[in-house]
Amino acid sequence: MAAANKIRLTYFWADESVMAEDFRGKISKKMSEFARDFYGRYGFELDVKPGYEPGKVLESRRFALVKNDGVRPDHAALVQAAAESMERLKRQMQEIAEADRILKERQGDVNRLVARMKAASAAHDAAAVDATVAPLEAATRQLEKATTNKEEVVGRVRAEGSLDWSALDFETQFRRQLGFKWLQGVMEAKRLPIVFCKYVTHFLSMRESTFSVTGNTFQAEDTPFRFFGGDWLWSAPFVCLSIEGAESKGLAHEIVHAAGHPTEPPNGKRIKDLKRYVSYKPKPLTGSVLDRALTSYENYLEYQSLFEVVEGGYYAGDSMNDIMNYNADSSDPFASILTDDDKKLLDGAIFVRP
Repeated sequence: MAAANKIRLTYFWADESVMAEDFRGKISKKMSEFARDFYGRYGFELDVKPGYEPGKVLESRRFALVKNDGVRPDHAALVQAAAESMERLKRQMQEIAEADRILKERQGDVNRLVARMKAASAAHDAAAVDATVAPLEAATRQLEKATTNKEEVVGRVRAEGSLDWSALDFETQFRRQLGFKWLQGVMEAKRLPIVFCKYVTHFLSMRESTFSVTGNTFQAEDTPFRFFGGDWLWSAPFVCLSIEGAESKGLAHEIVHAAGHPTEPPNGKRIKDLKRYVSYKPKPLTGSVLDRALTSYENYLEYQSLFEVVEGGYYAGDSMNDIMNYNADSSDPFASILTDDDKKLLDGAIFVRP
């Protein structure tokens, strides 16, 4: 029997308090057991450091990224800040474009009057030259105002700058901390870091459910040598998982993303609810009284499309029980499947291949 391919993982915790809470609740252990049973069906074996049996914080503290005040990812705030940053940039570009448009118009006015004056001068038309002087002086003043206006707009935009949302950029913060662990010899190049942390939860309202992301996968960066504030950043893939509200399948799901399954898949299709698929309409009764009597029980069904389009990410898997489908059963590792394409991605992943 062929040896199982090992999925090499190294567990880290945002800080020691997260580690202690995880050990008490056995949260990462439950995720690990789900992933172990799920991937075992496909010839994979979980190889976890420091092991997924809850230990003691004192013995495992080197796997805590910091001692206290660990990073708490706020995915919703990050997305909002990024959107606000784009809106600000769009507004700034529009302001500069408008100032530039006015400047070009005023420059065009001056150029046309200068050309008119040159033509009148070449024709020795003194009256036409004199008639152009005042409009040219007025156009020149307008050009000077437009030039000053653009300089002021550019200066104001530069002073305003872009929106600083670096404090919300938990990816860079975690890459920086994982870089420290690499330099300390705790991290290995061919292992996938799994960072257990506590995401910020957003309550939509008293009557609505909470909005919370419980996991993120970050792919390898374009350059292996990136620095931030003088510190080297971990550039390979890594996963963040929340110990609050996380599903048992979360680890197994994110491992496939880390292997290359797109985190923002294209739109997919799903089968409509039966009531939305078939609509009942009575068949119009026409003809003689006898014909209507004989056919009055008949009705017809108006068939519509069996499928409806769903946005990418909601139906990421190929089938309802695909491990990548966010609606798949999250409690039973034997109820989900791994597609052949995703298995190939895993076979070739840096944290799996020999």
